[in-house]
Amino acid sequence: MPKRLLYTLLLIMAALAACTSTENTAPGGDILAPLPTDSGQSADVENLPTLTELIAADPELVFFASGLNSVGLTDDLQNGGPFTVFAMSNVAFSTTGLIVSQADPALLGSIMDTHVVNGAFAEADLLASGSVVPLAGGQLPISQAENGMKVWYAPLRGEGRPASNGMLYVIDTMLLPPETGPEMSMWGVLQADGRFTRFISAIEGTAVMGTLRFSEAIDAVLAPTDEAFANLPANVAEFLENDPFAMEFVVTFHLLAPDGWPQDADLTTADMAGMAEIPTKVPVHGGVGFGFEKLAVNSTEEGLRIGEALVITGDMDATNGSVHAIDTVLIPQLLLEDIQ
Repeated sequence: MPKRLLYTLLLIMAALAACTSTENTAPGGDILAPLPTDSGQSADVENLPTLTELIAADPELVFFASGLNSVGLTDDLQNGGPFTVFAMSNVAFSTTGLIVSQADPALLGSIMDTHVVNGAFAEADLLASGSVVPLAGGQLPISQAENGMKVWYAPLRGEGRPASNGMLYVIDTMLLPPETGPEMSMWGVLQADGRFTRFISAIEGTAVMGTLRFSEAIDAVLAPTDEAFANLPANVAEFLENDPFAMEFVVTFHLLAPDGWPQDADLTTADMAGMAEIPTKVPVHGGVGFGFEKLAVNSTEEGLRIGEALVITGDMDATNGSVHAIDTVLIPQLLLEDIQ
């Protein structure tokens, strides 16, 4: 069986077996936004549908349309503008685990505002600008990726669609706005710290991002610092860089939920120090169905060691778990045979 397929199947099975569920600001930089253009619209712009009409007519944007309606943006996108909208597909909502009808109104409003920009920007204008400012504030960087353009970490899917009052782009990833205030989710704690940019980049846009932001399914995250990634052997770093499935596997190895149920208990350093080993969500080397790989726990003169990693900053409290900074990237045994 191909290794990539194996990793994917193992991740799915591990998640099911563990009974889990599914701002830092965006990168900075000067804003060089051009004046809104006609965005490639036809001269007879009045014959084009509005942004609201475009969104309502697309069955893949049902949840996004519901979100717009819930926060009062539907009328703005019908009668106002011009706007550029990065519309989250149904896939984005499902992957992240956000349910519009159950979301906190203030949070939902901030999320929806992050996907709407004043002005109508064609793709060339977006790329030339380098970044744009959403209604929520801050900046959304625009970049050229190998397979197309990206807004922040989200690839644009297909070409932009002109409307009578702007431009519509579809993305399959939710753009999460910064968290503010003294209480943050584990995702917010990771982003606010500043030492985990490499770890964060491996999580952005995935189901793990939604879990760390909205769910209580994970009790703790062992977060490798940027220095930990920099200290990886060259062959390991190259392997992970070129294989996103393997990187996802490694990320999963750092998510701990040993109690299984209930899904609301933090896993502190004191808790871990009382354990001989901690089960992970990665199946043991040699096959599926025989348990999960465990990390040995040792209290040393240096501090608490989890596997080969030293906890350098522990017990960073979040609203849905704990974050523990570690000095080493942990690699599952299942991957080691593939790294040369």
